[in-house]
Amino acid sequence: VTLFPLLLLLAYFLISHLLTAGKAHRKRMAEALAACNDLHSELFVVRLQACFEAFDLDSSGNLDLSELREMFGALFPSLDRRSCSKATLELKKFADQEGAFDLDTCKDAILHAIDVLGLHEGREQSERADDA
Repeated sequence: VTLFPLLLLLAYFLISHLLTAGKAHRKRMAEALAACNDLHSELFVVRLQACFEAFDLDSSGNLDLSELREMFGALFPSLDRRSCSKATLELKKFADQEGAFDLDTCKDAILHAIDVLGLHEGREQSERADDA
């Protein structure tokens, strides 16, 4: 009977650690994807898949809108509130009937939102500078 509070405390710390580690992992995956300048490269697809899996919090194989919105926010942390709202509206256009996004739909939605918000402009200039 006296071990029960100790077990609860241990479970609390383990769960807290797992949640914190998961958040740090998602941040690293988003940073790696954001650093990929060529949005049509194999590297982008590989990093997108890793990021997708990291943000699939319920391990369903799909992202729901809140998971995708969190991922997009992690990719572009300096976006203002208005741009985030606009991005959410653009992302919603790609959801299936249940409001979910598979990997291919996620890629299409993110590329579309990047294009609509003009977030690709800095990437293209960076690519051209790398080519020079």
